[in-house]
Amino acid sequence: MAARFIDSLGVHSDMLQVAGHVKKATALIKDAIAIAEPFIADSNDLVEALADSFSDISLCLHMSGQYEDALAKSEKSVELGHRHTSPNHTWFASMLNMQCAPLVKAGRFADTVAAGEKAVSLCRTSTSEYLFAPVRLPLALECLSNCVAEAGDEDKALGIIQEAVNLYQDIQSKNTVPWAFVEDDHAYALVSLSARLAANGHLQDAFEHTLEAKSIYKLTITSGMLVSYLPLMTTLHLLSILFCAVGHHTEGAAAADDLVNKKCDLEVVHPELAMLVQVRLNNQNTRPSYLALRRKIPQCACDLNHLKDSCK
Repeated sequence: MAARFIDSLGVHSDMLQVAGHVKKATALIKDAIAIAEPFIADSNDLVEALADSFSDISLCLHMSGQYEDALAKSEKSVELGHRHTSPNHTWFASMLNMQCAPLVKAGRFADTVAAGEKAVSLCRTSTSEYLFAPVRLPLALECLSNCVAEAGDEDKALGIIQEAVNLYQDIQSKNTVPWAFVEDDHAYALVSLSARLAANGHLQDAFEHTLEAKSIYKLTITSGMLVSYLPLMTTLHLLSILFCAVGHHTEGAAAADDLVNKKCDLEVVHPELAMLVQVRLNNQNTRPSYLALRRKIPQCACDLNHLKDSCK
């Protein structure tokens, strides 16, 4: 019963997060952890529920820019995952995936690649009949690609993310999983593919995939997934860079202005989401892979507008 109650709190926190209410989601997960921890020795199901809670709060903290706390919580999640009696499946892979971004932020690139590789290995060998199990391999591959890129191997990272995108396309064509539940993850993989293509000099292909991802995010936002504003903004940022890189400076300036205008609108109607957007942009702009890309594609006036602090 306790594990089910903790899981229900997790579902509620997920709904809050999707709506951009990460502070409320974080508070709810803290309550779940406080309830579960005293009884952790009583139930294997409770260990799993608690591991999920630590993974969820790690994501919320990372989204809010509390990177050290996010890493500590993700490490706790993985520790609990190891204690679970059946860690060798895609559920544990999701714990490892959640650890990767905080590890990157901490500069622990070898550790993040190792975690990403372990997650991919678990997903490849899994025989799970869980409905969404087929999605966890492309998710793990997308995560590993990012880890490898941040560690400096863009060529290898490109091959990994291309496999992830191919798997999403296979899921869509075969209707393996209801596509509405996968579309946002597919868009995220397309943006990762775009970044890897750009880093390897394939600018036109990168540009086209970024446009596709932008269209998907606009649809998911319209359907009520407000948290999609976060990847949409970083997608617009990348799009402004790529427009300028292929010589379309007017369109590049328009993409940058679109980013600024949307962020300013959010500051009025959803201040917390606007704050999360700025955290996301700041994080992206300091990632090693992004800094390396900017050395290959110099900034121009068109794609600098997103850095403006004030709204008109």
